[in-house]
Amino acid sequence: MNDDGSDVVRLTFDPRVDTSPSWTPEGQVLFSSNRSGRFEIYEVNPDGSHLQHIDIAVEGNLTFPNESPDGQRLAFVSTNFFDAQAIWISHADGTHATQLTPSELHAAFPDWSPTGNRLLFSNNVCPICDLSEIFVTNQSGNRMRQLTLSGDGNNDLLPRWSPDGSQIVFTRDDFVNPTTICVMNRDGSDVVNITHNAAFDFEADWGPSKHRDDEDDGLSQER
Repeated sequence: MNDDGSDVVRLTFDPRVDTSPSWTPEGQVLFSSNRSGRFEIYEVNPDGSHLQHIDIAVEGNLTFPNESPDGQRLAFVSTNFFDAQAIWISHADGTHATQLTPSELHAAFPDWSPTGNRLLFSNNVCPICDLSEIFVTNQSGNRMRQLTLSGDGNNDLLPRWSPDGSQIVFTRDDFVNPTTICVMNRDGSDVVNITHNAAFDFEADWGPSKHRDDEDDGLSQER
């Protein structure tokens, strides 16, 4: 739909579940669907045409696709929806898939930084896991940093970079008050609740910006 909510166009018509859509840099829509019997990644034009399956040789259910800003790499989650989950990276066509996060992190919700050198994600995203925290990693997965605090009683989920790379918006749930939207600096400092409503607020994202600056985050020598 348009950003004012007008001209809503339905893109998928399969009776199975289609979920977790995201934009590619070229303007296509990625999403996950179980129309094959398990969840796999698909791509479609924003008018609903040219639907194609992205064949990825990874076991499990493949969810939360997110393409890098240069359009060359695809991050996604492989999960059994219970106690096994990890973020993987492949080429945009699904080839050369490699596991990015260790399975014991139970990671999900990957989001590329504006220049494609970092990935945000949440850990402990499973029914039997502890509270979720937000992490950032380089694109090799060999250097990770936890951004939100353990032991504060909060479930921190669904992180998304700001277009300039300076801030992160995410969903916070303390299991007492309604779920809220928070913003913090890219190093995890200065967390601010930007919604104060009796209803549940979650799954926020940013509007566009031309300026990009996500290099000076302490991982620049760890790529």
